[in-house]
Amino acid sequence: MRWVAGAMNSTLPAACVAAHAADPAACIFAEVIAETLKTPTFALQGKYDSWQVNNDAHVKTNDTAAVNAWGAMLSQRIGSGLLAQPQHGAFLDSCLHHCGGFDNFHLDGFTQATAHAAWYGGGARKLYNQTQSYPCASCCK
Repeated sequence: MRWVAGAMNSTLPAACVAAHAADPAACIFAEVIAETLKTPTFALQGKYDSWQVNNDAHVKTNDTAAVNAWGAMLSQRIGSGLLAQPQHGAFLDSCLHHCGGFDNFHLDGFTQATAHAAWYGGGARKLYNQTQSYPCASCCK
């Protein structure tokens, strides 16, 4: 991803670049940019993102302990980064997937779409968090 930031001549937010002058390419990473992001943002994130688990963590999906550790770390980073600011929100599901699923994952009667709509409409709830461990077949449609 650092290569992408440079090779693709990425335009990175000035506030993040200023805060990370020693390594401005780090601003391509969501957990870094979240520190300076002012625009209200609602993250839709699978705790057990299939691409991230296999490529970033280099974990095989049959290693349930390692996948669960990855999900805990990802949840913690979203909580301490993006959700540390009151204007942001998130829907964290417990399904193994990468992208998509706007109407497929359900939590407390909400899908990603309805949770986003409630948050965007000024709802008080900013975090929709499935807390099930991996694998969780009943969490996913």
